[in-house]
Amino acid sequence: MIARLERAAAHAWPATISRLEPDGWLLRSTPGLDRGRSNHALPPCRVLHEHELAPAIERVAAFAAEHGTRTGIQVGPLALHRALDDELTKRGWSAQWPTVVLVADRLAALEGPGGAGPSVVA
Repeated sequence: MIARLERAAAHAWPATISRLEPDGWLLRSTPGLDRGRSNHALPPCRVLHEHELAPAIERVAAFAAEHGTRTGIQVGPLALHRALDDELTKRGWSAQWPTVVLVADRLAALEGPGGAGPSVVA
């Protein structure tokens, strides 16, 4: 359910440029619009291993630089991404725009016909 909710939120704030990486990262950029969600990468909805963190963060930064947007990663759900959050903190990144998410008993109650298919910055 968490993965579906994260993807639904990403679709609710779409980016003009997005790329789904083979390892599950969703890279997003909307040049000219300084809005967090549509400019921040979304990590895969699984626990990330230590060896994955540095290369993923570098890819996110390269993608943002390529498109002229600020580098940012949406760290959620925090229960899965504690190691990512710790690594970003070590690198001097700071939390921006904390978000509280409320859901219905079933995500299906939030989806329209056909379904739906916190950010940290450097």
